[in-house]
Amino acid sequence: MVREMDFIILVKGEHRYIFLFEIGREEEVQSTLMDCAESDDCNLEWSDVLCIIKEMQHLGENQKK
Repeated sequence: MVREMDFIILVKGEHRYIFLFEIGREEEVQSTLMDCAESDDCNLEWSDVLCIIKEMQHLGENQKK
């Protein structure tokens, strides 16, 4: 079974985050990112998560074209 994957890269200061996800599972990834933003153990802020979600939506729109 071949899975279609996509990715988003977030650069935050000296850190680079690469989010690799399976196409069609964006809602699960978004939920996980929101949980991360709420956690004190994660370096992502809500503004980061919103930026990533917006980019995921943009990617999804482009795939439908």
